[in-house]
Amino acid sequence: MPDLIVGSVLVVALLSTVTTFSFRNRRVLKDARHQQLALDEVSNQLERLVGLSDEERLLAIANLKLSDPLLNALPQAKLTSELLDDGNGKRIELAIHWNPIEDAVPIRLVGWIEPPLGTRNVP
Repeated sequence: MPDLIVGSVLVVALLSTVTTFSFRNRRVLKDARHQQLALDEVSNQLERLVGLSDEERLLAIANLKLSDPLLNALPQAKLTSELLDDGNGKRIELAIHWNPIEDAVPIRLVGWIEPPLGTRNVP
């Protein structure tokens, strides 16, 4: 009888541990998938913006929106953009936030349109 009780306690402990790890693993995989989707979206948007002319770029930044597949996967996602022109060159910074509940760090990417003044090759 004592062996049966000890065995039952061990099985219950093992099952609770495996269940906890299973839920945590599922959460990590989901977070990784969301992060990859957000990274793909930001890099695609940035690549498209960097290739445009100045007027087209300003219009595209004003009308910037997330793709439907991303919004289906991450309905609370928000895309922000900033056009910067200073001593570090002319560049675009895009950031995507997708989880306002947690303090998740947004994904930020920067694309240079023109390099800093000191690094330009002038013939």
